[in-house]
Amino acid sequence: FVCSIAYTFAQIYQPSLFERDIFIFSPEIIPLLINSFLVISIFYFFYTQRNCSKIGTNKIKLFQEETINQNKNSPLYTDQLLINYFPNILCIKDQNGRWIQANSEYLISLDMQYPDYIGKTDAYLALNSNSNSSVFQENIILTKKAWRLRKSVKSNMPITLKNGDTVQLEILTTPIFDKNNQPFRLLVTGEQVQQSHKTKNELALFTAIFSTSHLSFIILDEALKIASANNAFCSLFGFSLNEVNNQFLSYITYSKQDFCKSIQTYFQTNHYQLWSGEVECKKKNGEIILIKLEIKPILSKYETFDNYFVTLEDITLLKENEKRILRIAHYDHLTGLVNRAMFMDRLAQFLSAAQRHKLNAIIFFIDLDNFKIVNDTLGHDAGDEVIKQTATRL
Repeated sequence: FVCSIAYTFAQIYQPSLFERDIFIFSPEIIPLLINSFLVISIFYFFYTQRNCSKIGTNKIKLFQEETINQNKNSPLYTDQLLINYFPNILCIKDQNGRWIQANSEYLISLDMQYPDYIGKTDAYLALNSNSNSSVFQENIILTKKAWRLRKSVKSNMPITLKNGDTVQLEILTTPIFDKNNQPFRLLVTGEQVQQSHKTKNELALFTAIFSTSHLSFIILDEALKIASANNAFCSLFGFSLNEVNNQFLSYITYSKQDFCKSIQTYFQTNHYQLWSGEVECKKKNGEIILIKLEIKPILSKYETFDNYFVTLEDITLLKENEKRILRIAHYDHLTGLVNRAMFMDRLAQFLSAAQRHKLNAIIFFIDLDNFKIVNDTLGHDAGDEVIKQTATRL
């Protein structure tokens, strides 16, 4: 750059003009000026390109370093590291119960994939799950309890795989709080429970008893909706399990007025008691039957009533037989009036009431004159008819 400028000005200034103070311009200097300008421009171009390249590289490196530092300090980056390095972590949720990260194998078992679960709650996922909605329902309960107790809660829950097999997982839900002691993350870990041969046999036995029993059983959830029913129940009412699944218990009762509400009110004050009563129910074909209903709350390991066990017995014929026996014991079969035993009981009540209220009591003795002649001349059938007509007219 210096040599080029010196050369140019050496050509511009004539030796005779060096001693002068005035610069004399001539057309001969124009090519020399252009040449100097090109030399300086080329030099400046290469100089700026080199520096810009260094500046750009430095900026990219700086941006990458800042990004890496931000990601390492980011909770999402930490969540992903936890999922990658701790395989027993099933999923991580935020303080509002929304899913953030999840184990890939756990997603496969729940028939989900990335990013379908991101930002979704268990309540939303339960509505859109085909086979494992109960898992999400259980997660809702565990989440509420973990935040309320501010400590880890444990549960065993079955998960149905895509091939139809069922595995038992021991789930541990742990709440995490920030430096201000505010809810921050919910960590869900789990391990597969290896059931013993005895346990499997017991579960299979209980399932067989529930399914094959001649007694009608149903299991209700906490809202008194039908969660499961056995074959005897379906045979009694004529409904299939799909028709009554997730229906309120009042779906099968004849009178639907606040039935479930009255049951819930009862258990609010009688937590461990058995509710028993006779309820008119309606079959699928419209037939009304009288059912002896017994409802027993099932206490979970979290000391909450999440399910109710219900037994149903058709007592329609039993009640009809009781009425017939009662009528035979207290009513005359011919006239339909009360017999001597019932009459004496009613008479005692009548006289007692009259004495208590200081009223006059009047009793009539009515005799049928010449009744014997009717029996002797027209027969006992005619005599019975006279007695029935008399009773009807009285």
